[in-house]
Amino acid sequence: MNGHEAHTRVPSPGLRRRGGARWGSLPIRAGCFLLLSFLAACGGGTGRGPDSQGAQAGIDRDDPEAYWTSWRDTVRQGDTLWDILDRQRVYMTDINKLLRNARNDGPFSWRRLKPGQVLEGTHDDLGSLRRVRYIQSPEEVFALEFSSDSILVAPVDVEKDVYWARLKAVVNNTVDGALRAAGGNHLLVDQLAEMLSWDVDFYTDPRRGDTIDVLVEEIYIDGEFFRFGDVQRVVYAGEKIRTEGIFYDPQGQGDGEYYDPAGRNLRKSFLKSPLNYSRISSRYSTRRFHPILKRHRPHLGVDYAAPSGTPVVAVADGEVEDARWNGGYGRYVKIRHSPSLATTYGHFQSIAKGIKKGVRVKQNQVIGYVGSSGLSTGPHLDFRVQRDGRFVDPLTFKKPPADPLPAGDRPRFEARLNQLAAEMGRLRPGQRIPAAPEIVLTAGTTVDPTPASP
Repeated sequence: MNGHEAHTRVPSPGLRRRGGARWGSLPIRAGCFLLLSFLAACGGGTGRGPDSQGAQAGIDRDDPEAYWTSWRDTVRQGDTLWDILDRQRVYMTDINKLLRNARNDGPFSWRRLKPGQVLEGTHDDLGSLRRVRYIQSPEEVFALEFSSDSILVAPVDVEKDVYWARLKAVVNNTVDGALRAAGGNHLLVDQLAEMLSWDVDFYTDPRRGDTIDVLVEEIYIDGEFFRFGDVQRVVYAGEKIRTEGIFYDPQGQGDGEYYDPAGRNLRKSFLKSPLNYSRISSRYSTRRFHPILKRHRPHLGVDYAAPSGTPVVAVADGEVEDARWNGGYGRYVKIRHSPSLATTYGHFQSIAKGIKKGVRVKQNQVIGYVGSSGLSTGPHLDFRVQRDGRFVDPLTFKKPPADPLPAGDRPRFEARLNQLAAEMGRLRPGQRIPAAPEIVLTAGTTVDPTPASP
């Protein structure tokens, strides 16, 4: 017996799906009658009949679920729902009911089955499927209860333990390597890179000796670390840049923003760069020697060298004004962000699906892929910013911030800032504590305007 067939099944009346003799046939009924008579004779008058044995085994004869059986199966590569149920010898009627009631637009979909996910099934004493638990991940579990003709589906509340952990990294080579050495992982690196992307470019800005100090949620399930949650506070102190972000969610709905200590939104209306690039191969210039045309001419943008196929995103919300082949620019996209601001992107290998004139795009939405189309000597992105009809240097262009902290939220934000600074101050790097409760301010509460420093 292997881990995929850990169950025992009680014979049930009627036909089994896999064939075999009919339970109600005369030879089987006669044989069972003789066997039961023999067992009764052996236990007669001794207090060791079937009921007594069940009592000694701890089985409650008044509880029908005492006879129910269960199985657990892990999804294998290429498995479908049918494969798993067939492997567990589930009755055809139950398979049909499950497939008939499965909705692809529901809270879960059988189409999402992935290797490593787990299904658990429970059968009654007649062998009919009564319950299924679908474990998509340790924190995404669904329970299915079978009734007469329908299936009730509900998410299962998974108990989680949430801690705050302090990670402090010193950059020797890359931010990624420094954070991993401090106890982070690639998902945390991605989260921090996105948070700070308006001020810090993790590919070009860090210098040896820069520090990044993070207070972040760690989520545990059944005592085991599962994933990082929200970053509560981050302080980046570098040779070129110093910035700080505090997570503030006034409604407690998980859609908070990051603000600096002065209440300015860390998110800007424009990203610092539209892609993860290897290097800047050419800067903004009014007189640059063109490597193909062999003459000096203005280069009113920035060339970002990157491997072919690297995704390029819109630096801000806007409307696509142009998406086509455009002479020396090759495959080209222009996005209008406001009546006075536009950005252009040239030399794409391909323009992303759905990107065409008149389409609205969101900040960070992929609009194309790095290539070398048009007048280009190698794969790169030609990126330009146009303000009031004139091109400006994208590297020095002052990016307007997003909405600041609402004035009415200032007292609560100050209290949270002090709380997070105090927690980081008493935690050594690598330590963790249970997550602190939300700040609740009552009438007359005063807040120290000077936050503690870690």
